[in-house]
Amino acid sequence: MIRDRPTGKSISRTAGQVVQLPLSDVDLDDETFRFRAALRVGPLRDSIAAEGQQLPIIVRPSPLADRPHPYQIVSGFRRTTALRQLGAPTVAAIVRSDLQDDEAAFRTSVLENSQRRTYSDIDRALVIKSYADRGFTSVDVARLMGLSKRQTNNLRSLLELPKTVQQAIDDPDLRFTATHGLVLKQLKGRHPSLHYGTWVRAVHDGNDGSGLSVSQLKRAVNARYPADDDTATLRIFRPDETRPERGVFRLQPAKIDVATLTEEQRAALRDQLGELLNALDAIPRNRT
Repeated sequence: MIRDRPTGKSISRTAGQVVQLPLSDVDLDDETFRFRAALRVGPLRDSIAAEGQQLPIIVRPSPLADRPHPYQIVSGFRRTTALRQLGAPTVAAIVRSDLQDDEAAFRTSVLENSQRRTYSDIDRALVIKSYADRGFTSVDVARLMGLSKRQTNNLRSLLELPKTVQQAIDDPDLRFTATHGLVLKQLKGRHPSLHYGTWVRAVHDGNDGSGLSVSQLKRAVNARYPADDDTATLRIFRPDETRPERGVFRLQPAKIDVATLTEEQRAALRDQLGELLNALDAIPRNRT
């Protein structure tokens, strides 16, 4: 039995049973388990208005006794927001009294949204960051979402992009993907004068409105900044993923014709190779 605190009525249920909760009992201001960059409830609101709520939300009794709303949302912020905008009096919900542990509730929220494939790439990056920020360690959240180590690292890199680029990746109406964003981040390292906003719009509007592919974006950027080309060819390490102070070097594809290099270019290459050799020499010889 779960007690409806505002009215004193009892809600009878069995495990997993869907109940109708008054919307006023659900705390929409508590975003503990909201990981979305944007809710975007418009299409969902229209669907609920036409067909009704098809999937219940998941809530748990609020862990704070002094909260004005007895239930905390674990999963279902978009559905609850859409229903509130429609003026609905209740929301179909599954009340999970077994989720008093925050990490268990976190995992449940991630699994429910991952299984329904409702997370964008930016959303998944925020989930990974939130998991790490909270210090949860018993379950690998990347594995929970079915992500490889490389995918996880790429998603984390998205949060290093300017907010405007993150918003473009997250916007379903823009033809700008996470891969476009990561490529722009790499190109920014080669061409410091690159302006992100210009290329976000160029990707979306390119090819007469059908959008630029990733390879087309690379060609367009390199054509726009020819003065930087010599510098780019002399960089054998990716600047966004190389950390000499940590002994971490990420090589990037590069074709170098040493016979054509100037003394300045040769010196630049020697400096880069010197960093790698110094890192190698710093490793104890008995380390395996």
